[in-house]
Amino acid sequence: MTKLRNKFDRLFTGHIRHFYSEDLKPKTKTKLYQALKPYGLTQSTFYLRLFDKGFSPWEIYGIKQVKTTFIKAHERELRAANEGSIRFKDNDGAFYEALRKTELITVFKSYMFELGMSLNTTQARFSKDNWKPWEQKGLKNLVTQFLDRYNEEE
Repeated sequence: MTKLRNKFDRLFTGHIRHFYSEDLKPKTKTKLYQALKPYGLTQSTFYLRLFDKGFSPWEIYGIKQVKTTFIKAHERELRAANEGSIRFKDNDGAFYEALRKTELITVFKSYMFELGMSLNTTQARFSKDNWKPWEQKGLKNLVTQFLDRYNEEE
């Protein structure tokens, strides 16, 4: 299992952008996809990203981690805009609305651009806060869970 974990570590740290088809055994590909499918990852997205385009950093970290990191970095401003709280409900757009109130919206869009999301997509996706479960949790978390249960010798 160490070999497979090392391969994914290289992907998650940016040492490689994507895998080549021969990097993973067919059985491993199938089992990995089956593990990710319940989180809303489609087969076409799975194969396109894993073996061609690669995943953006925001997809690897997950939206929850992206928000948490940004909130920690701008806690004071966000507390002021959100009546002293830095807690935001998922899927209601409150986080993005607080960014508008604090005028951090430009800073946040730049941050997301660095993580691989376009400015227009950032506005569209965060204003609705509508994410697939795999986008919320992040690929790294889901693959780590898979690797913890997976027996590479099977």
